[in-house]
Amino acid sequence: MLDANLKTQLQAYLEKVTQPFEIVASLDDSDKSRELSGLLHDIVSLTDKITLREDGRDARQPSFALNRPNGTISLRFAGLPMGHEFTSLVLALLQVGGHPSKLSAELIEQIQQVEGQFNFETYFSLSCQNCPDVVQALNLMAVLNPNIRHVAIDGALFQVEVEARQIMSVPSIYLNGELFGQGRMGVEEILAKIDTSSADRDAEKLNAKAAFDVLMIGGGPAGAAAAIYAARKGIRTGVAAERFGGQVLDTMAIENFISVQETEGPKLARALEEHVKQYDVDIMNLQRASVLIPASHAGGLHEVRFESGARLKAKTLILATGDTSSADRDAEKLNAKAAFDVLMIGGGPAGAAAAIYAARKGIRTGVAAERFGGQVLDTMAIENFISVQETEGPKLARALEEHVKQYDVDIMNLQRASVLIPASHAGGLHEVRFESGARLKAKTLILATGARWREMKVPGEQQYRGRGVAYCPHCDGPLFKGKRVAVIGGGNSGVEAAIDLAGIVAHVTLIEFDNQLRADAVLQSKLNSLSNVTIIKSALTTEVLGDGQKVTALVYQDRNTDELITVELQGIFVQIGLLPNSDWLKGVVELSPRGEIIVDAKGGTNIPGIFAAGDVTTVPYKQIVIAVGEGAKAALSAFDHLIRS
Repeated sequence: MLDANLKTQLQAYLEKVTQPFEIVASLDDSDKSRELSGLLHDIVSLTDKITLREDGRDARQPSFALNRPNGTISLRFAGLPMGHEFTSLVLALLQVGGHPSKLSAELIEQIQQVEGQFNFETYFSLSCQNCPDVVQALNLMAVLNPNIRHVAIDGALFQVEVEARQIMSVPSIYLNGELFGQGRMGVEEILAKIDTSSADRDAEKLNAKAAFDVLMIGGGPAGAAAAIYAARKGIRTGVAAERFGGQVLDTMAIENFISVQETEGPKLARALEEHVKQYDVDIMNLQRASVLIPASHAGGLHEVRFESGARLKAKTLILATGDTSSADRDAEKLNAKAAFDVLMIGGGPAGAAAAIYAARKGIRTGVAAERFGGQVLDTMAIENFISVQETEGPKLARALEEHVKQYDVDIMNLQRASVLIPASHAGGLHEVRFESGARLKAKTLILATGARWREMKVPGEQQYRGRGVAYCPHCDGPLFKGKRVAVIGGGNSGVEAAIDLAGIVAHVTLIEFDNQLRADAVLQSKLNSLSNVTIIKSALTTEVLGDGQKVTALVYQDRNTDELITVELQGIFVQIGLLPNSDWLKGVVELSPRGEIIVDAKGGTNIPGIFAAGDVTTVPYKQIVIAVGEGAKAALSAFDHLIRS
């Protein structure tokens, strides 16, 4: 299960285990149980302090509990804790094995004093960045207090529970069978909710603190750096923060923090806090400042009051509470940029290819995108991108961005175009305005804004979107394992979706408006060979039905008889084509009746100097490989336009 390198690393960690304990696994005959058994056998082979039993009888299978001989701990993983949760597993092994946590003595004491019965269940996914914080916090609390029990549950493996509790996001935390919270939570936040008097006690403790020499208000990168520098001077230093890490906690990939090639926000936030804790710094979390009272005289004390009721005093203050006006500043920065020779609007395969080809010509190149990668980010398996036998959408999107970054290209993310103002005269500048308030100008433009899923536009579709109505079978298909679903659309995408889903769900009903499927013959042949697929032609979907919480059925009209027929099911995957993201161009650039940008053989539009590429155009066959080629063509055409103008 574990490769040799990971085993070596894990063995080094397990040397810190001081107290023997056992793992009790509850397994069935599934592949996941066999995988879990392999993982657990690997773990116990690395230390003589941990033993394994596979005779557990827990209802959740596969799962395993970590048990001390005295039986004072109730901590269980339901599922296979790999991905982001592998760290949670390692920490649990260490903590159950007696290795002390880095939590403050004060917090440890507070956890140990909590009275009552607290049965926590946390639903996570292996790709969730916020989930490990919750899982690790509750695991530690379960280790420290026998009144606290915790089960960490992989929602993908226990879909009956997910369905019954109508869980639509992770992490979702339940306490004694009731929803306790959703999203990232740490030990202090959980304690504040279960120990109802802790907030008042914490406020009293803070009020009793002596004045600080320097007090940081805010625990983001600025507050952390200020705390370290102050503490190194030997002065009394404190940090009062709403949450240590600040906005960094909500950041995904970080690739521009000097000397750290690549990291993630939560990981960097933990590193910041760990660095601060190396010094004599008083960290006070969950404190949101509400009032500042400056010193009344020179040499006096400043006072900060917090929403918790706490009050702190200090000789000097450093305010590092972050900024909510960053969007405005970003817009100002973009407005100040010099005009580009060529500007791509869109960062999918077409925009990325165009950027590379343009930059290689040595001209000033920019890419303004709502999100770099576009629709590719929502695609799972990709097996038809030439020279890449198999990959995944997010991985390909990262590769596209990394390739673009090898050149002198100005990438401006989170920019959604809203208005296009063409140049008023030959040789003039085109202007694009964005919803952020930013404005960019360029001598030539390449419009590569892609497309989005077409909707059915029937009653119930919007109400149950994300609650049974879905548009990405690769992304959401696994959530419907063992259920009955429908696929709307008989083209290539619809038939491919039905084939993929047939291997996961109990039954697929494919509904096609026309009297015949439009997919390639090879796909139709495969579809017809599947025993759990029903094909209904000449059918018009008229309504999505539900119980107020989730989809329960679909209604379609038989176009031959006009009869309305109801199909009971739990999921509907809409695959009726794409809508070009061209609404903002209406009345400016010539569009086809379908809303696609009309382009000539060189990617040119009806406006000189404005080109288009990819799924937003009239070029047939919406494929990644075609978009890449069209993007390259548009860039070459834009360069040709520049040298001839």
